[in-house]
Amino acid sequence: MSDDPKPNGEGKKTTRDYDVGKGKPPKGSQFQPGVSGNPSGRPIRPPKLRKAMSEILNRDITLTVNGQKKTMVTQDALLFSLITKALKAPVKHQLDVIDLLRELEKEWPTNFNTLFDEED
Repeated sequence: MSDDPKPNGEGKKTTRDYDVGKGKPPKGSQFQPGVSGNPSGRPIRPPKLRKAMSEILNRDITLTVNGQKKTMVTQDALLFSLITKALKAPVKHQLDVIDLLRELEKEWPTNFNTLFDEED
């Protein structure tokens, strides 16, 4: 048991050319230059639903309308399809679609005239 430090505090003392204490860890424990303290980094979060939906609804798609191919934004195509099907439905369903469009217009203005414009 000669390796145990002496009870009165006399023992091996290492000499350092810098201070060690609170906020000053030993050199071996410090972050090395150019090496991240968190090598794996923050995990990638899945995209927010609103952002993903916005990206999908703003993509261009091509549809055949009255025998002609039309390119439009997915959002417009979805509304076009909804309106087309509502025209064949009972009046109650048509009124439901009109109410839905009014709600959408408050948050998400759409120019319905662009649905039927000729392409350049």
